[in-house]
Amino acid sequence: MRVDPYSGQPSLISAVDRFDDGAIDLNIWDSPVESGDLEITEPGGELKIATTGATAGIAYIQSRFRWGKYAIIEVKLKVEDGEAAGDGERCEASLNLWKETNVYLKWGVYRDTSEAVNSSAYLRYNDGTGEVAVDCSGAPLDNVYHTFKLVIFESAVELYYDSTYITALAFNKLINYACRLEAGNQINGDTIDIRFDDFKIYNSADPFGTDLTGVESDLTSILADTTTLLGRLSADRAGYIDYLANGTYGLAALNTDLDTLLSRLSAARAGYIDYLANGTYGLAALNTDLDAIIASLAGGNVSQGTGTLTLTNTNAVALEFETATFGSVFELTFIADTAKTTTGFEARAAANTIMTVEIYKKIESAYTTLPQDIWAIQKTTTNTRNIDINLVKCGEDTKIVLQLDKNPSAGVVIPYRWIVRRLKT
Repeated sequence: MRVDPYSGQPSLISAVDRFDDGAIDLNIWDSPVESGDLEITEPGGELKIATTGATAGIAYIQSRFRWGKYAIIEVKLKVEDGEAAGDGERCEASLNLWKETNVYLKWGVYRDTSEAVNSSAYLRYNDGTGEVAVDCSGAPLDNVYHTFKLVIFESAVELYYDSTYITALAFNKLINYACRLEAGNQINGDTIDIRFDDFKIYNSADPFGTDLTGVESDLTSILADTTTLLGRLSADRAGYIDYLANGTYGLAALNTDLDTLLSRLSAARAGYIDYLANGTYGLAALNTDLDAIIASLAGGNVSQGTGTLTLTNTNAVALEFETATFGSVFELTFIADTAKTTTGFEARAAANTIMTVEIYKKIESAYTTLPQDIWAIQKTTTNTRNIDINLVKCGEDTKIVLQLDKNPSAGVVIPYRWIVRRLKT
């Protein structure tokens, strides 16, 4: 898993559910929540929320994971029963990005009993100051599928209806939210039948790291540092001449290191998975070369270290990086190994354990209540990904927090490595 160095946001865990296996997928959703005489089922390749009796209510399924910004979320929605004008029914159904009771965004359909509102594209949102409702359609409900899509940016949301752009909404509350597919009726005796299909959440990043984007980004940073260094040496001719000598940090040594790195990157393109192994051209060898180059370019402004974090229960375990140690502004790279070892996450974590990884930054001498970034790694039978956080820019004390949601059979040992580049003293 990588952190994008420009937005500071983690790559998302993508999720897709086409509702075609006859049962709610509990790897994606929590158990359904039903009230009144509403029932949630999954018949015939659809998610169905429908009345089974006379008591009104709201029913929904909620995602197990929570997400952040820079995401694209969409679902197909159809009102099978409860849409006909003049039938006296009232229904609502939506894709609901739910953070807490008074912070949410609902994009879907809405119809009240008096039919003062009968909208096939209806927006309701609350940023903590009260609900706002907007009829974005002007067209009444029908009984065919329509696609509702939300595109989440840093502080705004774009709304789409059947691939048509509708509007953009300034809304900066969407971090650490869950996705709900929900529907309901208002008055006892109302009959409704709502269908959902083809739920997706994704972004443009590759959450499994199957290309060389991260390595190429590191190389770009190294080349930028080289340009800066050459500019400074031009202003100091005596130092420039000394630098060109064949010493420990001379140009010949730097060229040798760069040639080695570029040769190994070329070999890695043919098979990135083999490249990650600890062989002759593995990640360990590449890290050694990078350390030498970074140390040469930074002139003593780089610190690094290794260690282990042990998670013995569900309590959070933190690793802190302070400006008093690394300077008032620094860039942080943190790599942790969750591989299948006798003491690691795969070996000792309970079945289906989720390990959350959060980044907190200190503001006015205290860490924030909510993390800047949050994501999760789940134990599976076939694959466990490493934690790889690249080039996070820090202007204040920063800590990385790991936490299990289930007690392990024994302490889970997570070996880690960190690199800090000081930007300002």
